[in-house]
This record gives sequence, structure tokens and C-alpha cells, in this order.
Amino acid sequence: MAIRRTTRSPTSRELGGGVTVMGSGATAGFAFWRDAMAWQRRVDRALRPLGLTHTQVLVLSSLDSAFRRAGEAVSQAAIAAEAGLDKVTVSAVLKALDSHGFINRDVGVDRRAWRIVITPSGRRVLASAIPALEEASSALPRRAR
Repeated sequence: MAIRRTTRSPTSRELGGGVTVMGSGATAGFAFWRDAMAWQRRVDRALRPLGLTHTQVLVLSSLDSAFRRAGEAVSQAAIAAEAGLDKVTVSAVLKALDSHGFINRDVGVDRRAWRIVITPSGRRVLASAIPALEEASSALPRRAR
């Protein structure tokens, strides 16, 4: 529940003391957030049969893009930058992808950084995930596209 201290709007309900609870149409940001959450739930349902989450697909796709550009194994930092995620999240997701055999991680020359490549099975599952993502996205409400 989002709370704000402002003047009353036609789409909000006053709680008292100048605090209002925003309704479903109170702000464009709230509507965008609600639509994004609905989209993510659709995507997660679509990916469940593949045993993947939306974040895992994002990281796998980002690894594939970075790998194709570099032509060699890439670092977690490069994947995080490509995905727009923090390094801690990417590290946890890479561990899960590694446990499923979708990536290979080896210690780099630096020994403090992993060098990561996508495996053939990772490419196959990514190729299967793309149509599921596209189908889930095509179900978005018209206002969100």
C-alpha cells in the first residue's frame, strides 16, 4: 500500500491527518508498477515449465549477449552491467544457472573474478524461453505497451 502526504485526489482515500492511500488510478507511476508486476507474474508462470525465473533468463540472455560481443568468457561484472543488475544478485543467479548446467564458471587470470560462458544446454533453454517471454508480453494491457 503506497502512502503519501498531499492533498486529496479523486482516486485516493483519506486516512486522516493528511495521509491518503492511493487507489489504482492515483498516479501514472502506480499504474505502471501494477502493470509491471502483472507482467512479471505472467512471465514467471510462462517460464515455470522450463524451470527458470525471469531474472535467470535476464542473466542468461545478458551473458549470451556479452559473450557474443567479447568472443570469449566474460566476468560477472560484465554480465551485471549488461543486465542492469547488481553484482550480488548476478552472483546468486549464476550459482543457480551453474547448478542446472546452463553456464560454466572458471577462475579467471585475476583469481578473484569468475570467467563465465554459456553452455549448449544454456543456449537451448534460452531459445525456449524467448517465445514464452514474447507470449507473456503480448498479453500486456494496451495501455502498458
